[in-house]
Amino acid sequence: MSTPARRELSPEKEGQNKRPKPSGDNSAGDSEAPARTNASSDDPAQSASVNRPGQRNQRKRDGNRPPASAGPRAGAPEPHLMTDIQRLFYACRQDLDQMYDRRERIVKVSRDITSLSKKLIFTLHRIEASNQDTIFAEALAKKAEIVQLFRQVSRDLKGQDYYRHRRSIGPGCEEYIEAISFLHFLQNGTIVTKSGLDTDFSEADGTLFFSFTYEEYVLGLADLSGELMRYAINIVAKGQSDKAQEICDLLRSLKTEYEIIDLPEATKKVEVMAASLDKVENACYRVKVRGTEFPQGLAGLMDLDEPDRE
Repeated sequence: MSTPARRELSPEKEGQNKRPKPSGDNSAGDSEAPARTNASSDDPAQSASVNRPGQRNQRKRDGNRPPASAGPRAGAPEPHLMTDIQRLFYACRQDLDQMYDRRERIVKVSRDITSLSKKLIFTLHRIEASNQDTIFAEALAKKAEIVQLFRQVSRDLKGQDYYRHRRSIGPGCEEYIEAISFLHFLQNGTIVTKSGLDTDFSEADGTLFFSFTYEEYVLGLADLSGELMRYAINIVAKGQSDKAQEICDLLRSLKTEYEIIDLPEATKKVEVMAASLDKVENACYRVKVRGTEFPQGLAGLMDLDEPDRE
């Protein structure tokens, strides 16, 4: 089957089928379009900005920004070029910076005091009849090192700064009091007094470069109950039940005195003190009641934590 031949139009009819070109401003716009296209094709940055959506809003947002070459913000002007308000705020900024730096130094020293005090306590728990002199010498060396830290921090606790930053060193003071009171008990068998603690901070002329508050003394001494409990359990296991009984009586008297102290922080520590006393009483009770079940010198084989069975 043959396909029909394509009909060819005459030039006159072909011209009639073509639409006439628009006239006026549209023709002018068409003549300018290639120029804009050529210009945009010649400048890649401009062509990219033309094709980027929201470029006008971006320009508005960036209008108030400083140029990238402006660099960081300049520092404060010279004092003689400041206004009165600027001088006031500049002085306040200087005072705040010094206060924060002083507080950071005090907190750091307090942490060092706490760390050394714990090491002193660990050293004292290794004491035995055969190594007392060595342990006491090592403990006194750590004590002298801690005293030097108190001398260092005393320079930042003068005048109004004493009341402003006193609580920053409070934890270190309590840990030191706990350690020194434990050392004093092992050496003398008694509780150290506040005046006895302050004598370590006396100068050659008799003045004190540092002193504990009564609140710090009471809170630090309350923590001693835990160390006495651990020491009593250890010596009971070694057969020294009489010394453990003395510690039990001391803890009982401390608990009685602390129950009448009207101090919120001390009230919380009374519960811990009562728990420590219960452990020591239980250990002493087992040695007294069940000690005859074991050969002499082997009372430490008893399970001091196991409850009695009916």
